[in-house]
Amino acid sequence: MQYFLFLSLIMVNFDAPTTISDDNGKKQTTTITRRQESYFDSLQNIETATSEEIKKRFPRTTADAVREESGVWIQKSGHGGGAPIIRGQIGNRVLYLLDGVRINNGRLFQGPNQFLNQTDINFIDKIDILKGSGSVQYGSDAIGGVINVVTRTPDIFTQDPSLFYSVRSRFSSIDQGFNNSADITFSYDYMSLLIGASSVDVNDVKGGKGLGRLDPSSWNEGHLFIKNNIKLANDKFMRVSYIDSKRTDIDRYDQSKRNSSGIPRFFSPVEDRSIVKIDYDADNLAGFTRSFNAYSYAHLFDTTFNDTLDSAMKINQTHFKGDQDHYGAGMQFNSGVTKAVNVIYGTDYRYENLDESQRSFITDKNTGAVSLSIPKGQTPDGIFDVFDLYTLTDWQLTESLRLSVGLRFENTHLNSDPKQNDALPGLAVDELNLNKTWRAMTWSTGAVYSISSSVNLTGSISTGFRTPTYADALAVAPLNIGVNVPNPDVKPEKSITYETGVRTSQENWSGKSALFYTRLDDLVISKFNGSFLDLNSNGAIDVGELTLSSVNANDGYVYGIESAAEYRLTKIFTVFGQVTWTIGQDTTNDDPLNFIPPVNGLTGAKVDKIADLFWVELYAIIARAQKRVEPLSKTDALMADDPALKFPNAANPPLRDDFSIPGFTTINLKSGLPFSSYGVLYLSIDNIFNKKYRIAYSRIDSPGRSFNVGVELAF
Repeated sequence: MQYFLFLSLIMVNFDAPTTISDDNGKKQTTTITRRQESYFDSLQNIETATSEEIKKRFPRTTADAVREESGVWIQKSGHGGGAPIIRGQIGNRVLYLLDGVRINNGRLFQGPNQFLNQTDINFIDKIDILKGSGSVQYGSDAIGGVINVVTRTPDIFTQDPSLFYSVRSRFSSIDQGFNNSADITFSYDYMSLLIGASSVDVNDVKGGKGLGRLDPSSWNEGHLFIKNNIKLANDKFMRVSYIDSKRTDIDRYDQSKRNSSGIPRFFSPVEDRSIVKIDYDADNLAGFTRSFNAYSYAHLFDTTFNDTLDSAMKINQTHFKGDQDHYGAGMQFNSGVTKAVNVIYGTDYRYENLDESQRSFITDKNTGAVSLSIPKGQTPDGIFDVFDLYTLTDWQLTESLRLSVGLRFENTHLNSDPKQNDALPGLAVDELNLNKTWRAMTWSTGAVYSISSSVNLTGSISTGFRTPTYADALAVAPLNIGVNVPNPDVKPEKSITYETGVRTSQENWSGKSALFYTRLDDLVISKFNGSFLDLNSNGAIDVGELTLSSVNANDGYVYGIESAAEYRLTKIFTVFGQVTWTIGQDTTNDDPLNFIPPVNGLTGAKVDKIADLFWVELYAIIARAQKRVEPLSKTDALMADDPALKFPNAANPPLRDDFSIPGFTTINLKSGLPFSSYGVLYLSIDNIFNKKYRIAYSRIDSPGRSFNVGVELAF
């Protein structure tokens, strides 16, 4: 009751519930393709989580906000985690953007990461998801897709000085989590200034039936958001924004209890991301150039991470600290060559300064004495800078047929600055001294054909690539299975995607379906290279001394179908559903590719504005069992009966003897009730029947039944 009383006093920004589809997507527009176009007319397959959808979903994190989008599968290593898998790609093969600023960087590794969750869910306007290659538009990493988180922009310009206030709060029972935020908008004449802040406090989550508390899985957040929108003239705006997002005390669940001391194996004390950006937009220009955009930004990311290993005599804790400073600028022109031909062209440049350090604290269990050392073997510091040019041309050949072609050139330069301690025994420091340049050219082509005003056919071919990162070319690290050593000869990964689709938008129903095939070449994997490092100087090859490197060793393919539809039975009653089916194969080793989700989807019904007021939505999320298992995954904690314990281990067997992950169905209910002209009460129940389940590729079981309450009011 105390939580409900607290929430009832909270007031937040509220937009009255509306039909989300907005004429089934015909009028909603996106710029994630670098064109201003509607989702319905886009050449590529795009999903979006609108502001209203995000409110209704009660997401704890940004990743949770998109988990119900068609073709998006969310992997988690902890309750606060969330790495999207799009068309079988994850990590540095999916590009993250925040207001167009790259979140991916030259230090990003291949596996799951938490970058998407280091943004404030309270100040997001929408999240656009481009599925399939976005390399022509954005360059490296966009093999599986692009996710652009678009933050709120104040757009109120009043003749007299005016203030608008809002506050918001959300409570979830499953983790005793609170999310509170407040903002103020000042408007006068040509200026609209938004200032907001939020805090998040999430405790350990409770799993489904019989699992109890999944300890540790808690975290905290604090965010500051400032955006000033200055109207210079009609259709000319300058925006200055500052975003600071800090997450602290982040517990990662997998293998957290493998230490007998009780100290979690993995723990992140702080993740701090700050972005300052200046945008200039000019639209409806006369002459050859129709519109123009220029931007510059400074992007600072600091992170700390503890890795603790417990033995009979000592506790060894390695403390990692990373400083990743990025600076970038770019400009884009939109020009009409003729009435039927439009050309978009531009350039981007970014400079990354990467700095990493390690310290090792060794505690003697008998005496309690602590010794400090600087461990040998770490990725050296250095710079990573990228310059590119791109162009996108659209030709409205006939009233029904639009052709498109795109081209991008990208030049990437890596220059390391190794120190003596960066090299492991047996490696020379000079082997870490790398001055390397990679160049890539990507292209795309396709067409949109309108059979009628309500049916579009699409077809496209697009290439993609991923430039080697610092982690690929220069990582130096002792692992459980050996020692990773640098490989300066690693090359970019490449892809080519063939896609066709159909979209329809009728008066009472809409639907879309896409069929895609992606060929993957020169995939980067870790592979033993036939050598070893004598770490203990005993003249013999001991366990863990064989060396391995990142190499271009594998080829493969991914293909699948993504379909979604909704049908309005009456003015207020709508049924909907979606399904995604994906298959991936490593053709080099004839094994299943990793991170290929099982067949999954959702189905449900919603009632909009009962008596012009109350709305409710009931739906099921469904996934089949994950049975196609990549061999190396059989040693991953995601397969364990309890991912918190050491695995592989006889005392902690696989969840299933055949290493499969069972399928699941969860039933969920969401509703909303406007209680005044200023506010709305949101209520939801996730996983109504308290189902015990695990999402494939996650290293933590999913939450059980959760009651969620949120209140919003603005004035």
